[in-house]
Amino acid sequence: MYGPQGVYLLGRNQFALSYEMLSSDPTNNPDKNTVTVQALHNLSDNMYVYVEGYLGGGDDGVYDVTTESERSVAAVGA
Repeated sequence: MYGPQGVYLLGRNQFALSYEMLSSDPTNNPDKNTVTVQALHNLSDNMYVYVEGYLGGGDDGVYDVTTESERSVAAVGA
């Protein structure tokens, strides 16, 4: 598994973008990749809020059928 991540700081805000790739034996665990985007805002030294989004794709073999599939997830937190 490997992937680059970039982070940009702008005052009390932080923006991040990353790309992760998992390469393995295609007969057992096919390749998968994930793009992650995050925006974070510091409300104080001890409190921050964030929004993250994940877009994952790869050959998951869902229900024993080998098909290309994608998943997306959103997260909001404090």
